[in-house]
Amino acid sequence: MNSSRLKKLTPMNSSRIITSSRPQSTLNSSRTIRITTQRPEKRTIRASTTSISGNQSLSEQFTRLNQEIAQIQCEVKPLRSQYIALQNSLLEKQQKSNFNDEIDPEDDDQAVNKEEFQTAKFKFENESVKLQKQLDMIRSALSITQINTLEEEEENGKRLVQTLRMNIMQMDEEIDKQQNQINSYRLSQIYDTIQKQKDEIQKLSQELQDEITKHEQLRAQRDGFEESSTMSSEFAEDVNQIGRLKRKLEAARRKHFEKCKVFLQLRNKQLAEIEEVKAAINKDNLADDN
Repeated sequence: MNSSRLKKLTPMNSSRIITSSRPQSTLNSSRTIRITTQRPEKRTIRASTTSISGNQSLSEQFTRLNQEIAQIQCEVKPLRSQYIALQNSLLEKQQKSNFNDEIDPEDDDQAVNKEEFQTAKFKFENESVKLQKQLDMIRSALSITQINTLEEEEENGKRLVQTLRMNIMQMDEEIDKQQNQINSYRLSQIYDTIQKQKDEIQKLSQELQDEITKHEQLRAQRDGFEESSTMSSEFAEDVNQIGRLKRKLEAARRKHFEKCKVFLQLRNKQLAEIEEVKAAINKDNLADDN
């Protein structure tokens, strides 16, 4: 019966080694149980820090992952302690059962059931596998290749930002340069002259439009009088008025043509001055580029 109970309560694949020596001469002699506990090697994660350029974000990520590793190790320690305590309890009960020559049947319920041990062992193994996967994920995140990839992406981003910054600075300088040229042109005498010419041209255009309107009105009145088949003496004064209006119309036409001539001269002069200003600005730009 002792032999069957010993075979029933012996744990499988445990981290402790149980050896019992029994003399061949007697069956009830004292037994010596030697328990050797082999601690699992403590796993460490080594990450080379020589390739890290001191970037704050990578340092924070490295610190956070180290903290997660420490937390996982803290969670593993209680499970290991429970596992060792369970094994010690099993060994203690097994030792008592082996040293007793006779076992009371009423004490059978105090013996550890093999199924309970297997259940506890299965639960512990599942927890170990889960924690090992988490450790593997953290190791992969802290691999040298991943860190180098992140550093390379960061350096590329910095170079791109620097290039954009230089382009923006050049564009700002060009805008300031053009704005200074515009301000200088507005303060020059040429700009004032051109503005005066524009005002004069606008004024002449308005006068020309007024003269054209008057001419159309006089023509309409003349056509109305010419359509009358009969004209009595009482319209003689109107005829004289028409003559005066015709003369006034001719004078307005002459004045209109003179204004048009002056307008064309001013327009040609303004175009020539604009071309001179453009040439001067282009010359200044070429001189600045050189």
